[in-house]
Amino acid sequence: MYVRGSHGTKRSVGAAALTLAMGLLRPSTAGAEIDLFVAARQDGRVLRFDGRTGAPRGEFSPSLGFAEAIRFGPDGNLYVVDGGGRGFIWRLDGRTGQALGKIGGDLSHPKGMDFGPDGMLYVCVRYGRILRFDPHTGAYLGEFVNLNEGIFNDLVFGPDGDIYMSNTWQVASVERFDGRTGEHLGSFTRGTLPGGPWGLAFGPDGDLFVSVPYQSSILRYDGLTGDYLGVFIDDRRTGPHGATFITFGPDGDLYANGAESPVRRYNGVTGRLIGNFARCKSSGWLIFGPQPRVDCGAITRLKTKCRGGTLTAVITSALGEGTRVHVRNNDEVFFTRIDGLGRGKVRFENQLNEPHEVLIPWCPEMACRLAGCERDKCRK
Repeated sequence: MYVRGSHGTKRSVGAAALTLAMGLLRPSTAGAEIDLFVAARQDGRVLRFDGRTGAPRGEFSPSLGFAEAIRFGPDGNLYVVDGGGRGFIWRLDGRTGQALGKIGGDLSHPKGMDFGPDGMLYVCVRYGRILRFDPHTGAYLGEFVNLNEGIFNDLVFGPDGDIYMSNTWQVASVERFDGRTGEHLGSFTRGTLPGGPWGLAFGPDGDLFVSVPYQSSILRYDGLTGDYLGVFIDDRRTGPHGATFITFGPDGDLYANGAESPVRRYNGVTGRLIGNFARCKSSGWLIFGPQPRVDCGAITRLKTKCRGGTLTAVITSALGEGTRVHVRNNDEVFFTRIDGLGRGKVRFENQLNEPHEVLIPWCPEMACRLAGCERDKCRK
């Protein structure tokens, strides 16, 4: 098995790491109230549905204009893009739906957005630009990416901390950007993507899923290499735009809707249609929440050492067994699955005797810095 660095390099993984990476363990939802939220594009309302049964729980927020992307922030509040003429982002109380204010203004056709490992808000606008905002103050922090071309729909941060955007202009693709610097790292999907990609979602197994509405299909790509793994879902009964907006639920299943189709639920492992989950008159971006990407508070220690060209990172935590945690070493990224004792281990081979910065992308306080690779150690 191979893993990649954050710039597409590949590195061989030993048998122990291969064992950790094998198998899909579904996340537990015990004790958590996680509902489904849909930003209805037709009338701009945010609708709420029971996260277990799909039963309607009413209107979470009245019309917000032309609702586009919807995300829960690190603060537990809900953020909704108004992609109409006003072009800004609404901030809603994550419990009540009450409007807490707006971010931005007069943005050029904003669509996809997501929160980075630094807690900041990243929004894609027309012609391949990504703008950065402080969600707490609403302050504009500048232009993070400017390709000066492209028509981008969705934007997500991957589990490796990099940015992925679906591009429908000229050569359809999913483009990848360094999540720390904004550097364009090229096409992640390597030209195998048919026209019209829209929604993006990383699954529990770390693979990237891409919706292609005009084909009513959802494609699957290896989340480490970008290799095309085939059509995951082909459900033409939904008609054109049948699978536009996609997300994974806390149960590990995939949920999708488009046009005026209901929210459909698919087995997250096989792609088999389970059935209609929730009915709403207008489709739109959808998300389960609130749920954290990684419970940083449950990670109690990050211990690293480098010797003889091998860098080892050991995580001690109170995370549940099977939880996937990514570790970054300079420009390389790999993941571990937490075992029954709350521990996980990652090894990076063939390391040079040079400074190393080792961190957990979604938990910036968990960072170790090594001066070299000759018996160097660090503990956080």
